Amino acid sequence: MESNRPRHHTGRRWAKLRSLESTLRFLEEQQEEPRVPHAANIIKNLHERLRQAEAVLEAPRWRPRFPLDNCQFWELVHGVAADLLLLLPLDMLTTEALMVEENFRRNIHEPVARATWLGHDEKSGPLCAAVRCVVTLSHQVEDLKPEEALRLRHARQILRSALRQVLRHSDKHYLQLDLTMMIRSLSGTLLVLMFVLTLLTQLPAQFAGLILRNPIELPWKGTTMSTLSLVLLGAGGAITANMLSERPVLVMRGPFWRQFVYYLFVKPSIGAVAAFLFYLLAVSQLFFSIETVPPSPGSFDALRDTAQLQPALRIVLGNNEALVCTYAILLIAVGFSAERLLSPIMDRVMNKLFITADKAESSPGTPVPAPPSPRTPDPSSPPPAPFLPGEPIRST
Repeated sequence: MESNRPRHHTGRRWAKLRSLESTLRFLEEQQEEPRVPHAANIIKNLHERLRQAEAVLEAPRWRPRFPLDNCQFWELVHGVAADLLLLLPLDMLTTEALMVEENFRRNIHEPVARATWLGHDEKSGPLCAAVRCVVTLSHQVEDLKPEEALRLRHARQILRSALRQVLRHSDKHYLQLDLTMMIRSLSGTLLVLMFVLTLLTQLPAQFAGLILRNPIELPWKGTTMSTLSLVLLGAGGAITANMLSERPVLVMRGPFWRQFVYYLFVKPSIGAVAAFLFYLLAVSQLFFSIETVPPSPGSFDALRDTAQLQPALRIVLGNNEALVCTYAILLIAVGFSAERLLSPIMDRVMNKLFITADKAESSPGTPVPAPPSPRTPDPSSPPPAPFLPGEPIRST
């Protein structure tokens, strides 16, 4: 499995591969004492999976390495690490079993999984029994009896499955961390590109012309660039809110590009639409108006005489520069607030879908539904009729 290809930026991955290879070579040298049936076939299969992992690592790249590529590599490597528990000698298996139980207690917090593997008292579950079995058998000097060998084989399978669950849990959280960092970085890059676009295309001047037009016109009656400047302010506020969000990035299965579309385009579009609606409300003066000081006292008196036509909130500014800056600040704030207020609603819907769709474990950060509380039977109610096999069930 040695290769002369460059191994840049993969030190941790190559160290993991070399460690597993050395363990497999050690087990091959110990095969003169057959402890596990079909051990040679298992070792051959593990070598093949390590070669596949190395091929994934050495594959030529025409694009940057995405988190999905890391998932392919670590899925193979962690599968080999879990299957090694079927082959390890008893003395080595003892320490590995203790580490599996320790990592399971530290990392797995889902109530159903803990009750299944550790028991309701966290002492009598199958994982605890398997660890006790391995530790007890490791202290024996004589050879194992057939029933003890069968118990040991069963304990190996339990430890293997528990380790797979711990590694799957760890992979999902590392993928979430990787995606969060990438989406936050791309959000910042997108924000900088939007700022550069506004400077190169003179969008601030277009926006000022849209605001200072007298009488003020609707956005679609103006130029395309002025409308673009309007929605970009709201999108910029939404991107800023997305960068400062404390909510974790949801980890989903399927096409990888959907997460980038959701966080980099769908959520900013919320701020853009909110800014557009805010501007329409300001133009319509349905609830509020933002304007400058009237040019003469007579016009101000005329507006005061027609107070029944004025909005409930009237913001009067001193000059046109203040008017443009106020609109820009409010549009950015509206986009920021829209992302903060509406994104949790979208995330709650996605969380419910994740809980019902993922069979193994929910995405990190999703709320875990509480189990239904058992109902206390009413003492005054009659006991239910016994159900006899072959008798149809009658609904009440």
